[in-house]
Amino acid sequence: MTRTPSMAGVLDGAMGARLKGLRVMLPARVETYDADRREVSAQPLILEGFTGEGGDRETERLPVITGVPVIMPGSGGVRIKFPVTVGDTVMLVFSSSSLDAWLARGGEVDPQDERRHCLADAVAIPG
Repeated sequence: MTRTPSMAGVLDGAMGARLKGLRVMLPARVETYDADRREVSAQPLILEGFTGEGGDRETERLPVITGVPVIMPGSGGVRIKFPVTVGDTVMLVFSSSSLDAWLARGGEVDPQDERRHCLADAVAIPG
């Protein structure tokens, strides 16, 4: 006998699927560093977990994220700079909107893209 799912069950499943792709922060290992551009390529250190076709828990590695701007603390024209080397750990923070237009032009911008919390919209904070 097939059971019809409840509305709460359907909504819970839909919300869970949507939240699965939501990124906020992940620790990552620096794979490359371009000091002139202040950008890293970074390998997230937390595996992506999911339920496989057989019902067992499986994991996979997220891709290396390239072209990630490195953010150093600073204000008022003064900045603290840390040396960044391959193998260092950084904190990847994922923007709630696309960063492309802001990185290209700075200031207040229309992101002209509807993506949210995307792997491509990370910034790296050393430490």
